[in-house]
Amino acid sequence: MKRLVALALFVTVPTLMHVDLEACGDKFLVITRGTRFQRPSPRESASVLLYANPASRLTQTLTRLPIDATLKKAGYRTTTVATADALTAALQSGRWDVIVADVSDVPNIRVSKSEAAIVLPVVFDGAAGQIDQLKQIYRRVLNSPTRSQSVLDAIDDVLTAKTNAAKTRKVG
Repeated sequence: MKRLVALALFVTVPTLMHVDLEACGDKFLVITRGTRFQRPSPRESASVLLYANPASRLTQTLTRLPIDATLKKAGYRTTTVATADALTAALQSGRWDVIVADVSDVPNIRVSKSEAAIVLPVVFDGAAGQIDQLKQIYRRVLNSPTRSQSVLDAIDDVLTAKTNAAKTRKVG
């Protein structure tokens, strides 16, 4: 009889207690609810131009990491160009939301103010002073990406900042 009462208490007491356990694997131990996964924020469709000059380290990164596939999976429309002529043609023919380029190639990118494209420079082995200086000019600087997710996060941040700035301009 004691075993039966102990078993009943062992089964009913945890279901009556409501304790949120938020640590790593503890979310799977919440008895009163199903699993809770963090849902990513919805992304708006955006056009991303990747300028990968063959002489830059960004080209090596694009071949090593599946950045193009990751961006397309996230819902972005990507185009990759490799030459200055192709870059000029792409800038003239399309409207881009974000342009990703190596920091040494950023001066070659001519974007008109009406296009509102955001340039995201990629720095490899940059000194802290250089990165700080670039952050004063650009909204975001991508420092030596080692994962395609870091490129996706940087593009998400840039587009979120752009959307928030547009909202504050409309309100103000």
